[in-house]
Amino acid sequence: MAGYSNTPLPKKLGIKEGHRVAVISPPNAFEKTLGDLPREAVIQGGFSAKARFDVIVIFVTSRAELQQQIAATRPHMTVQRRCSR
Repeated sequence: MAGYSNTPLPKKLGIKEGHRVAVISPPNAFEKTLGDLPREAVIQGGFSAKARFDVIVIFVTSRAELQQQIAATRPHMTVQRRCSR
């Protein structure tokens, strides 16, 4: 895809205006790497009780950890419905 390397990281991750974003186990300075977010997008580290998120970014170092994190994050995912045209 031509020009993809110039695409801002939030856009690559699908973060849009007003999105709630959870970031789990990020490397140091990840928020700085992420750069400017779309208007009213909010980042939260970790989950709280029944919180739901539009985007969840997880950093893992093993397949077992990935499987565990997927199971743990599933209840916090919002369901996005696409409109057919």
